[in-house]
Amino acid sequence: MKLISLAELIEEYDDNLSRRSTYEALRERDVLRAHPVLENLIKQRNAVQVDYLQMILREPHRKNELEEEARPILTALDQQIGEYREQNNVTEEPPHYECDICQDTGFAGDGYCICLKKKAYVRVIGAYDLESFSGDLSDYSFEIFTDPDDKARASKMVRYLKKQYEDYPVVRKKQLVLLGKAGTGKTYVIRRFLRTMAEKEQDICYISARNLFDYFHQDRLGETDGVDLLYEAKILAIDDLGSEPMTQNVTREYLFDLMNVRKEKGLLTVFVSNNNLDELNNRYTERIVSRLLSVNDSDVFQFEGKDLRLVR
Repeated sequence: MKLISLAELIEEYDDNLSRRSTYEALRERDVLRAHPVLENLIKQRNAVQVDYLQMILREPHRKNELEEEARPILTALDQQIGEYREQNNVTEEPPHYECDICQDTGFAGDGYCICLKKKAYVRVIGAYDLESFSGDLSDYSFEIFTDPDDKARASKMVRYLKKQYEDYPVVRKKQLVLLGKAGTGKTYVIRRFLRTMAEKEQDICYISARNLFDYFHQDRLGETDGVDLLYEAKILAIDDLGSEPMTQNVTREYLFDLMNVRKEKGLLTVFVSNNNLDELNNRYTERIVSRLLSVNDSDVFQFEGKDLRLVR
């Protein structure tokens, strides 16, 4: 998928709103042409509203008095408009929004709406579309494990993740780290965990380390709209940490900053890596790894066993 900028995504929202407004205006125009009495009543109401607004602007000290004066006139006109619509079966079609939270503007409260964030994670930053994955913790299959010890470890892991879900947003530690060789079930379980968490929390960014650091590299070059979305996602899950190219002034620096900012904000961050402790230390330095595997901040799970992809 070709990525776009955040500004381009917001422009798409504006274009969609403009098209909808145009469609609704044309529809209303056709309705009023067929019902001139209704058109006249609506024009009267609009004229009264404009007249009183102009009076309030000229005499702001009389605002309350003028509003009280206008209210019964507007109410009477609204009643006539409603009665005409009912008698002539002219329904006023309510707007239909893809997102009722922001009414398709992309903004809610003081920031971006969750609908825009979810699209931005995928189309701007290059994250996975979580909805494209199937399954959750409720249908986690232990049959993929042939070794009893591996199955016991997996069972413990799933119990822990279910407890995380039950307790969320109150979680004891804000970093979850899954380590182990490729094919030992880390991605399998984390995708189901994130799908389960999505029942409680929509603001989830699940991204490969390669795409994450590609985005950070672009940011370093001044080619992005910033990294706030990643730093502020309620849940950020980074898969295959250690597979990304090492880039000077990017990989270690951005990872360190990302971890610190998210820790300060108390946001849940999940790291999945095929690297062992020595490989992590060699790649990221002890300063970063000590924060990644901090006893106070992180719950760390080590995955053992055979490559399950070969077993199946």
